[in-house]
Amino acid sequence: MVEATEEGDATFYRHRIGTVTETVRITENPVRMTIWDASSKSWQTLSGAAARFSTNTICFNGRDLCVVNANYLNSVRQDRPETTAGRDLVKVRFDDTGRVNLSCYDDGCKEVR
Repeated sequence: MVEATEEGDATFYRHRIGTVTETVRITENPVRMTIWDASSKSWQTLSGAAARFSTNTICFNGRDLCVVNANYLNSVRQDRPETTAGRDLVKVRFDDTGRVNLSCYDDGCKEVR
């Protein structure tokens, strides 16, 4: 189950998987993504994320955390229709601060390692 809440300048996505809750924070201007680390009680930057529109699946840090989140992906398509039209896979890489520094789509992602 995924719950999204707006808090200040960030959107928090709380992913409940059984008894475990994983929280991803997305901020705008510039876009940054971080994940809550309960053991250190701090936000950790993500190394990357990938979304597959055909399955409504989003994965963070490779396949460390994968969830089905149709609402978020539909909002991405609505916010960026010219960018996502005809696309199925989008991947992003983040720098050490969690800011997007690389993105690719579909077959172009095969070129990015």
